[in-house]
Amino acid sequence: MREAGNPLVWCRRIVHERTLLVLAMIGLVVIACVLWKTARIISTIQEKAAIVEARQIALAIDTFRTVYTEEVVERLRPHGIEVTHDYRSKEGAIPLPATLSMQLANRLSNEADGRRVRLYSDFPFPWRTDGGPQGDFELEALSALRDRPEDPYYRFGLLDGQSVLHYAIADRMRPSCIACHNTHPQTPKADWKVGDVRGVLAITQPVIGRAEAEMDIGGMLLTLLLFPLGALLPLMYLIRRTKQAVASLENASSDEADRMRSEASAAEPGNRDDDSRAVLITGTVVALVVFGFDISLPLGLAAGVPYVLVVLKFG
Repeated sequence: MREAGNPLVWCRRIVHERTLLVLAMIGLVVIACVLWKTARIISTIQEKAAIVEARQIALAIDTFRTVYTEEVVERLRPHGIEVTHDYRSKEGAIPLPATLSMQLANRLSNEADGRRVRLYSDFPFPWRTDGGPQGDFELEALSALRDRPEDPYYRFGLLDGQSVLHYAIADRMRPSCIACHNTHPQTPKADWKVGDVRGVLAITQPVIGRAEAEMDIGGMLLTLLLFPLGALLPLMYLIRRTKQAVASLENASSDEADRMRSEASAAEPGNRDDDSRAVLITGTVVALVVFGFDISLPLGLAAGVPYVLVVLKFG
């Protein structure tokens, strides 16, 4: 009774009676863990690549704005060239740096690819009807960048079923812009200081290949779960029938069974009957095929070796 209720004895019996099944489950768990870790590594690489690309877009827009302000606006303004947001309706006028930056952001946005670039503020001029923050991320980014304007603010999420990166940097007040923003008759705020966070440059960047990689990993896991189980069933059936045949022979004649056991114990380990050799060959082949399928050959052989050893011992 003590042995029947002993978990250690029960585990030993299961391992002895279902050796192949136990090893198969252990192998599947190990391979699943490896694939999961691989998927996490791939996902991390893709996320970092998306951050780098978004940072480059933000840097390009910010650099363009600085160059346009210093090399175009500041050089033309002393010659009487008007710099205004509605330059299209005025002959000889040129756009404001912020206006041109917004147009560049619109050009960089691509709905087909899922990219969106936007310059917004919680103090937009009246003519910018869509210039305020839109959505939770833009509100959070504005608050976070006011607290830490030197650091970008970003997070990953889903947009229309696609993995995306939301990335934002602070748009700080420049010395060349302070006078206009504080003196314009329609300004929503007239006490700006140099360095204040005037607004935010936000970029929504798709994480390329992330969904496809997750689907590939899921397919591999499904294959590793279904194929080995399907391949093991015939082998388990063959082993069970062999054990039943041996049990029938032992029950038919105890004397003959004693003689057979005596001969088997006196024989060399390699001397086995034809039925045992058939089980050995079948188990060896199936073990190698199961764990060599849909994974690299070295990993398949490494996972199949324990099965071959078990068959050699108990086959």
